[in-house]
Amino acid sequence: MSRKEPVIGIFILAAGLFILLGKWGFFNFVGGTMWPLFLFLVGAGLVWLIRSRILPPIAFVPGGTLLVYGLLFMVCHWISWELFRYLWPFILIGLALGLYGYSRLESYPSPRAWQAAVVLGGAGILLLVLTLIVNISVYLIAFGLIVVGALLIFGGMSKIRR
Repeated sequence: MSRKEPVIGIFILAAGLFILLGKWGFFNFVGGTMWPLFLFLVGAGLVWLIRSRILPPIAFVPGGTLLVYGLLFMVCHWISWELFRYLWPFILIGLALGLYGYSRLESYPSPRAWQAAVVLGGAGILLLVLTLIVNISVYLIAFGLIVVGALLIFGGMSKIRR
């Protein structure tokens, strides 16, 4: 028996497991369902490497961004993509978080990084609030009309004043 036979055996075993997992739908599940988790884990890994001082603070920009995008896409992919029309401002908030983390960790940060983080974060929060107000306002109007109509029908306001 030569020294190459165990190595060849390991490759053949790995190929068989790879084919078997593919036939069982493992890669379809991971690629189709779990991809937002991978974004989040890459972002968390980058942040961990930055906090361990292995990577420079500038890597917080993609790290923080990927953390927020991973969470956003997890919510949208696992619950419903209809939520994205309400939660899209988190794209700006994610970039703002990355810039803010960089500006806090860098020894001599550019003031423009912090300013960009504040502007993007503020714009993201403002757009999120406006998006929610616009989409919820129809329900608030309907609820208000129901309350006023019920009070008019049952005479609630005149009975309360007497």
